[in-house]
Amino acid sequence: MVKKRPMSINVSYAKGTILIVALFIITLIEIIIVGLATYHRVSVHHSKNFYDALEATNLCLAGEDWARMRIIKSFKNNENMTQDTLSNLTLKNGTINGQVTDAQGQLNINNLINANMQDGFKNFLTNVLGANEKTESFVSIIQNQVNDFENHQAADLSLVPFSSITELRTLPGMNQELFLKLSPHISALPEVTALNINSATNYSLLSLSPKITLDTAKAIISIRDNMHGFSSVDTFFALEPLAEIEASPDAVTVQSQYFISTMTVHYQAIDLTLNSLIKVNKRDNGIDTMVIWRSFGTL
Repeated sequence: MVKKRPMSINVSYAKGTILIVALFIITLIEIIIVGLATYHRVSVHHSKNFYDALEATNLCLAGEDWARMRIIKSFKNNENMTQDTLSNLTLKNGTINGQVTDAQGQLNINNLINANMQDGFKNFLTNVLGANEKTESFVSIIQNQVNDFENHQAADLSLVPFSSITELRTLPGMNQELFLKLSPHISALPEVTALNINSATNYSLLSLSPKITLDTAKAIISIRDNMHGFSSVDTFFALEPLAEIEASPDAVTVQSQYFISTMTVHYQAIDLTLNSLIKVNKRDNGIDTMVIWRSFGTL
């Protein structure tokens, strides 16, 4: 009969195994702690970025409010304000810079809904881009797009052919060079508007009549500067350079209804720009403003 030997345990081996397991657990705990600390730092960083972005946005809106109040003040004081500037306003540890500018000093391309504007538009485009086949093509393309739009407008009168001048980039033959020539002199407002003769560029004045030349437009602007602006539409049409030119009084104004507010904010490490299109509404009980659209970044 074979006797079984009692199982012997190597004490040193057991202690080594326990030590390895303990070290593994300690290492695992350290990894978890480091991970939680890193997650906490990232969360705090993200939360700060979110808070800073929110504060920068609020400061942009504060600048927009200044623009709206400035517009209302100009109407109450019967000013023909075309532009005003907000410089280095410090608010909540942030800095606001910006300006409010009337948006009717450029040719409103949506005015082409009015067939009477077509000839003036051709005069405008020919002078801006030059008299060539490409310009003739652009005139036809844009006019056709406006004419085709009339079928859609029948269902919704609030629609306009162009919601933004950037849509012109999609036209056949349009490139960056041509767009940069056009963009300073055109706008895309949400309805047919009059041209503000107190802020109109020399090229946008060409859209009033095919008989207005670039020299005539420059002469008008020179007179306007000497007069510090036109006080009335009648004063404008009484100018000698316009003696032989027929244009509708309804096509021009001395005070805009639409304004562009552009506010740039620096807050902490964030730089943010807000563009807003503001419309003025005259009511029986006074004047108020409404924001038609907002755009962060470039206009």
